[in-house]
Amino acid sequence: MFKYDAAVSGEYSGDKSYMIVVDKPENTETALQELSDICNVYKRTDVINVQTYNTAMYIFLATAVLFIAFIIVGFFIFLKNNISNRTNELALYRALGYKTKHIFYIIFTEHIILALISIFIGIIFAFLLGNLLINPYIHSLLGNTIMEMTVKITIGEISTVILMIILLLFIVCKTAVKRSEKTDLTVLLRER
Repeated sequence: MFKYDAAVSGEYSGDKSYMIVVDKPENTETALQELSDICNVYKRTDVINVQTYNTAMYIFLATAVLFIAFIIVGFFIFLKNNISNRTNELALYRALGYKTKHIFYIIFTEHIILALISIFIGIIFAFLLGNLLINPYIHSLLGNTIMEMTVKITIGEISTVILMIILLLFIVCKTAVKRSEKTDLTVLLRER
């Protein structure tokens, strides 16, 4: 990939330039000739060290994957502990005649409502922080340079988070209901 700066006003003054990325090395000379008819063009090679850039991207992606994995594991442990503390309550529901699917729906509905509320609040905070704080800061740092960076939330990302939370909730709630089936109800009644 070759990059070229084209000075707008004849000679390169350093204050304003445009970078053109050529798709194939074979198109380099053609792009140079076409641009030289419009403005003064000069070739600037090795603007970005590709090896350093790739290494930084690998480190960033590994860190992001590790961060997401820690969030998922932490959420799973939190849910499991939260529902495990309610094993006696679930066994009491069973003693009152609730079936397994009803107990599952009770627990699942409670936690999915809380999860959706927290996702909604998180989306609002991310949108506000992104547009009012982070994006202006990134723009002040980078300006109109080689690449434009912004923080934004897409529907795909929101859908992925919601699906992951539903899957984790399903697994944890199923496990909790199965555990409540093993609780001896006579022991539970003696503790009360």
